[in-house]
Amino acid sequence: MKTFIVLSCLLACAFAATFVPSTLTWSDCGSGAHFKATNVTMSPDPPTHGDSVTVTAVGTNDEALSGGDWSTKVKLGPITVGSFTGKVCDAMVGCKCPCPAGQQTSATTLTVPAIAPKGTYKGQFTATDQNGNQLMCIAYTFQMS
Repeated sequence: MKTFIVLSCLLACAFAATFVPSTLTWSDCGSGAHFKATNVTMSPDPPTHGDSVTVTAVGTNDEALSGGDWSTKVKLGPITVGSFTGKVCDAMVGCKCPCPAGQQTSATTLTVPAIAPKGTYKGQFTATDQNGNQLMCIAYTFQMS
């Protein structure tokens, strides 16, 4: 359950002495996808250099899920600075595959490189189901400060 973006990436808050507003924005880019995201969060948001960040997606799946793959690429400007892949079933929260249709939660934790430069990062998280059909697509943007 180390990686699922989607990207999982992406709407959380970081707490210090005061509230820090979320830097994450996301949109569902999955026309005809089986999973429709209703919320995506990232914690902490903004991410911290050299620390872990967890991306959680909540939504509804219109089919039973017994397998599949996901991938995400993170870009800073036109340059791909990270590429991650994994198994959909490894990212499911509270359900070991096969998972029934209905509300589902997935989460992935990744380590932010200590040398990640400041800036606006963009990416797209995609996943396919056990039949190779589009499960989900989430486009995201976040800030690294």
